[in-house]
Amino acid sequence: MDPNATWKRLLEEIAGQSWEDAAATAEDLLGWLQRGGFPPDVFSERPLAERWNRALARFTCELVLTEAGDRRGRMCE
Repeated sequence: MDPNATWKRLLEEIAGQSWEDAAATAEDLLGWLQRGGFPPDVFSERPLAERWNRALARFTCELVLTEAGDRRGRMCE
């Protein structure tokens, strides 16, 4: 996996409100991180320490999964 390419795709899916695609991408990235893979560079303009990149990437992925789940729930109502 290229976590930087995956991160970029995730941000594009969020911006386009493609929540199902974003959720799938978030799951892929979270799985990579949980298996010990290196995190993406979340800010290309200002490099961060690995722990910050990991924390921000995980938080974003978890938030995307929550948002996608909330939207699924509203569609079923």
